[in-house]
Amino acid sequence: MTRAYFRHKRGVPRTARKLAPDNGTWWVDYRDALGERRQERTTALRQTEAERMAHELAGKAERQRKGLEVAGPAPTTFGQVARQYRDSIRHLASYPDVDAQLRLYLEPVLGRRLMGDITPADVEACVGRYREQLAPATLKGLQLRIGAVYRWATRKAKVYRGENPVLEAAKVEVPERQPRCLTVEQLEQLFEAAGSDRVIHVFAALTGMRKGEVAGLRWELVDLTRGLITVRYSYNLPRTKGRKDRIIPIHPDLAPALQQLRAEATSKWVFPNPVGGMRTEAGWDAAKNFKAALVRAGLVKGYEYNCVTRGKRESCGFREVRPVKKPACCPQCGMRLWPTGIPLDFAFKDLRSTFATHLAELGDLRLVQRLLGHARPDITERAYAAARVDYLRQGVEGLRLTRDKSGTQGGKLRTGEGLLNGKGE
Repeated sequence: MTRAYFRHKRGVPRTARKLAPDNGTWWVDYRDALGERRQERTTALRQTEAERMAHELAGKAERQRKGLEVAGPAPTTFGQVARQYRDSIRHLASYPDVDAQLRLYLEPVLGRRLMGDITPADVEACVGRYREQLAPATLKGLQLRIGAVYRWATRKAKVYRGENPVLEAAKVEVPERQPRCLTVEQLEQLFEAAGSDRVIHVFAALTGMRKGEVAGLRWELVDLTRGLITVRYSYNLPRTKGRKDRIIPIHPDLAPALQQLRAEATSKWVFPNPVGGMRTEAGWDAAKNFKAALVRAGLVKGYEYNCVTRGKRESCGFREVRPVKKPACCPQCGMRLWPTGIPLDFAFKDLRSTFATHLAELGDLRLVQRLLGHARPDITERAYAAARVDYLRQGVEGLRLTRDKSGTQGGKLRTGEGLLNGKGE
């Protein structure tokens, strides 16, 4: 039996008018192409419209049963498709991140919604609810992941034929991050204080290799005779982020350290873990080690003074940030305060942007692009080649827009009141 019926909202009396969408929703009841009963919600505002939809669906199912029309994919929820999508990419290195995006953030909001019912406004609302707790780049990643699920459902799984709502949703704006670059003086301080990680930090700064590429580097790819490194692996994956090999010449200052490491090597990895295996992403906390080295090098933006628990004496909870490190006592309980350095806003990956920035100042951005493994020079310039203040200042101070009395270009530019009123000094 084909029919249309009205479901009142929770809390609305059954005697209330069948007015959609204020009091409830019109539903249709019909038999699909397999003869199974289906009940679906509609967007109809009146009973006549709902009944028309019901008869259209029933007629379509009848044509499909007789072979007069090809049946489309059955309606499915975002959660069902997301689970199939996760299973299809389980072999990828990015799977843990994708799984977290879907399982923790997207499925709880969109999981029970039919793919065809999700609108661009729903996408914006889903991403917007995490705006206070997630960074803009992470929010953009969530939005892109929704789009990826829809593309996979349409092009590969063939379980959805509708529109991708992400295409019409407002894009998440991500502030462009200014690349960070360490100066030569800062690098010297860092290398001096890096301890056991000194060789890795020097290596990353003189090759521009990513963390995973450093961890996955094997001796078979280091040609000390020709002075060349072939970048092929990211951890144990036989490809880099750019999905192609690249060659990096060994810097003269780096060659002696690599020769010593090769002579002492007992592992196929250039920088193995303590037991001789490959450094894994989970087991090698490069960020923590790098931050600790910054503090030991004195590359800090201040010190956090804490009143800590010692023995039977409990902390009073006093905490304060001060610009310098010196002995101090707690103003509340009189006990000695323990200062902890707050490192500058640098990370291990900034060794890569440091390599790119100093190299770009030689004037050949194409060279930097090839050494970093980017597809286009604009990626290199936007993401890694920072502009050091000293370098900019040298350029401005070298600018010559005036001539002296003899006509030679480069005369002193009038400054102060002389520049404003047209008179020389």
